[in-house]
Amino acid sequence: MSDPSSWSDYEAAAAASCGEGVGFVLTAGDGIVVVDLDNSVKDGRVLPWAQAIIDRLPATYMERGRSGNGLHLWFRGSVPHGRRIRRGEVAVEVYSDRRYIIVGDRVPGTPLELAELPEEAARALVSG
Repeated sequence: MSDPSSWSDYEAAAAASCGEGVGFVLTAGDGIVVVDLDNSVKDGRVLPWAQAIIDRLPATYMERGRSGNGLHLWFRGSVPHGRRIRRGEVAVEVYSDRRYIIVGDRVPGTPLELAELPEEAARALVSG
């Protein structure tokens, strides 16, 4: 993941048809933030702790993770550093650099575009 010579464009990745699926490498220069809400969906419903986070953020492109039990919220912006929060059933990861995200299926009804992540929201996400 950290070796750019191992990366490829979408066409080459899709044609390879092997591995875990097509993914995206987050790098500082991309200006993209992913909020990963692990184990946030049960029986097809978003759990209350995850919905509370979603409701505090701008509406943006959202997808289900490969497991079907988590959500990825994609934003334009950056965070000063990544963050992983685990408290009971709450499992949140926030990254804009040095992470590989396997792309999932878009959540119907969510925007097709990435919203801008306000600076104050970015600070709140990584400060816990």
